[in-house]
Amino acid sequence: MGLIIWGILTGKKGVSGNPGGRPKGVLEVIHLARENTPAIIRRLTEIVLHSKNESAVVAACKLLLDRGWGQAPASVTLTDEYDPAMMTDEELDAALAELDDKVGTAARLRALSGKKH
Repeated sequence: MGLIIWGILTGKKGVSGNPGGRPKGVLEVIHLARENTPAIIRRLTEIVLHSKNESAVVAACKLLLDRGWGQAPASVTLTDEYDPAMMTDEELDAALAELDDKVGTAARLRALSGKKH
């Protein structure tokens, strides 16, 4: 029987869950991607600046921004200022509108990038 940590069965103690290690093809892909990163970034920049295909431009923009700034957080953090029990109807309406605006913007950006979540 394996170890159970946070409700997850981890396997037998001292036995690798992946005895063969990482497949060799994966390392080759990683090496090629890293070796060609400058050329790939230049090409994405060309697409952003010159493509007439809106989907390609949006996808290239997303990739460049994610590469340069990291991916945007996928969660919304609520604070005490959004405690519904302490808010007036007007404050609740404003908070819901703000949240809807943030979620709606994220959904529109995902739709433009072609990803489904």
